[in-house]
Amino acid sequence: MMSRVKWAQSQYFNPTSFALKELRFPLKAGSEQPYYTDVIGNVSTSKFRSSKREALLEAKPRYPIFGGWRYPFTVGWNSDAKNFLRNVAGGGYVLNVPFLEGPKQPEGVEYGQINVRILLPEGAE
Repeated sequence: MMSRVKWAQSQYFNPTSFALKELRFPLKAGSEQPYYTDVIGNVSTSKFRSSKREALLEAKPRYPIFGGWRYPFTVGWNSDAKNFLRNVAGGGYVLNVPFLEGPKQPEGVEYGQINVRILLPEGAE
């Protein structure tokens, strides 16, 4: 049986572990207002750093994730449209967004389900 208390205590000793302890999301410069939630609610064990060149969201799950375990969560952030939108001939626009900008892990990452939501301003067609 897994004990969260023993797990938390062992983190100070940095033992070798096969558990996923952290997800790192390298984001584009200009990313802001990140959020990281799971089925319980907001997960406060995350850090967000932003500079002129890049941004990084580091998210720590509530418990270690071992192979085969499921941990449903939601992560997101806001970005200014000017970073992804450009004018084209004829007065139109092209939106070029990297939809699978996600965690970088040495082990690789598998997506079970992805929901994409694009909010356009009022009057957009």
